[in-house]
Amino acid sequence: MLLQDFKIQWFPGHMTKAKRMMESQIKLVDVVVEMLDARIPRSSTNPMLQGILGNKPKVIALNKIDMADKAKTDLWLDKLKNSGLPVCKIDCATGKGVKQLISAIQLAAKPVTEKMAEEGCPQSSRTCDDCWYS
Repeated sequence: MLLQDFKIQWFPGHMTKAKRMMESQIKLVDVVVEMLDARIPRSSTNPMLQGILGNKPKVIALNKIDMADKAKTDLWLDKLKNSGLPVCKIDCATGKGVKQLISAIQLAAKPVTEKMAEEGCPQSSRTCDDCWYS
């Protein structure tokens, strides 16, 4: 057998399964929160995520801010904000910044909730029995 006959599977099965699940469920989501490690934001992002999301609104959460270098985190925060994405610094272990994240999610979801209200949905939730969107 020659070397070119070997095919290396660099994309493990569990990752393929997770990608398929995200693609099938994304229609049920109004806003996506991409949780990045504040210590390594570029390395902790999934490059395929934008292709899966399409035009869904996205909020970036920089987690573990207590463990990250403050100056570098602030540089990343500025860079991400300048790209037009809403960004929040959070620490899930202590809950710091979670209220700001919830506010950013609500703001990103505002066009969807306003559309639902215009269509007569009495709640600002997709789980409203009278108007399920798919």
